[in-house]
Amino acid sequence: MTMNRVNIDLRQALGFGGIANFVRNLSCNLPTTENIVFTGCTYLTRQNDSYKYEWFPGIIKRTILPSKYFFYSKFKLPFTYEKWMRSKSDFNIFLSFTLPVVRFEAPLVSTIHDIILLRTNSEPSAVVEEHKRILNKTIERSKYILTVSQNSKQDLIDYFGLDEKIIHVIPNGIDQQAFRRCITNAEETRMRKKYRLPPKYILNFGIYRNHKNIERLIEAYSKLPHYIRNEYKLVLTKSHPAIDDAIIRYAIGDDVRIIGYVDEIDKPVIYKLASIVYYASLYEGFGVPVIEAQAAGVPVITSNISSLPEVAGEGGVLVDPYSTIEIENAIERLCEDNIYRSQIIDRGLINSQQYTWDCASQKLVQFIHQIM
Repeated sequence: MTMNRVNIDLRQALGFGGIANFVRNLSCNLPTTENIVFTGCTYLTRQNDSYKYEWFPGIIKRTILPSKYFFYSKFKLPFTYEKWMRSKSDFNIFLSFTLPVVRFEAPLVSTIHDIILLRTNSEPSAVVEEHKRILNKTIERSKYILTVSQNSKQDLIDYFGLDEKIIHVIPNGIDQQAFRRCITNAEETRMRKKYRLPPKYILNFGIYRNHKNIERLIEAYSKLPHYIRNEYKLVLTKSHPAIDDAIIRYAIGDDVRIIGYVDEIDKPVIYKLASIVYYASLYEGFGVPVIEAQAAGVPVITSNISSLPEVAGEGGVLVDPYSTIEIENAIERLCEDNIYRSQIIDRGLINSQQYTWDCASQKLVQFIHQIM
């Protein structure tokens, strides 16, 4: 039996955010196979001790060269990735799009999760152009591209003119057990006190960015009948000047709670205590909060564009994200129609079951077998 060697870049695995979660969870759930040896490749940082990678089901190799030299040098470094990592390989897999300025002896697989910056007006033009340059360079150097949804795959085909055969979809997963578990009365009391949570609330979870479409949520909420606003408050996790301005403009300050930073371990409980989750973005490569809400047993309002219908399946309330009337109507119906609400919750629970890290890791291994 031929033994295949695969280097997986773990540089971002100890970080925070969506890409870091993808790298860490996909890597730590890789199944043991008889014909693939996985090597986790990482870089020297102050916090980058080897024991922090005990979760990785393979060999760990760490260079003595700090990450900043690998990734931010103006010149291509005079050695190969394999040589500096001391790890010969049949394929090098990067689960993000940022690549080091070195040559690769073995074919390269990189991951482009989305093209949000290219499809939305969320950043200044100079930032967008630099991002586009980096993506073009990554595509040029890669033999295969991974992405997280069929919609993102089609976006890459349309925007960069890529052959669909080189793009493979590895969806995100979530910790199903964390979001599906029952919470105790004591835990609920503690969470409500810690985060100042109202008895019933509509939740928007995450940081502010233009494409997250939070201002339209605030406008739609302000138009709800007073008896609904009195019963269901609006909970946001992060403040921003644009959010503050919208709250003042629509005069709903008494009905809005901005709870601030949420500890990662508390995140599933914040979802489970919500009455509705709102995630009607203008564009997403995947949309993990949709799955998190579904697994937590909470109805989710999401967009009828980009990857969100694909991810939500039949378990979400799809709206035109540019229409505050549709958002308002969706909220009102979920608040008042219990039969409809239960149907959305049941369908969401079923849909979310397919998005596990075990499933995602199995798909990555299937892809490796396919390209070997």
